[in-house]
Amino acid sequence: MKKQEDSTAATQETVPLDQEVVLDQAMTHVEQNASLLRLDLESGNLRAALKHASTMLAELKTSDLAPKLYCVLCTCWPRSALCSHAHI
Repeated sequence: MKKQEDSTAATQETVPLDQEVVLDQAMTHVEQNASLLRLDLESGNLRAALKHASTMLAELKTSDLAPKLYCVLCTCWPRSALCSHAHI
């Protein structure tokens, strides 16, 4: 019985770690694309800006995250470079 409990505990510890990795990757991709989007908008390159916006929104549409971590992703990304300027 002890062995089964240990394996269950190990599995439960692995899931949050995987979720944290997915969250970190998603946040990095969103922040990178938001920054590139902002730069493209400032330079007037609308086609590239739309491409980065689409990529950023696709990353936000992920189903790989648990609901709680998905909320973290959706509430943290506006702090990225996209929203650091008042005119956007």
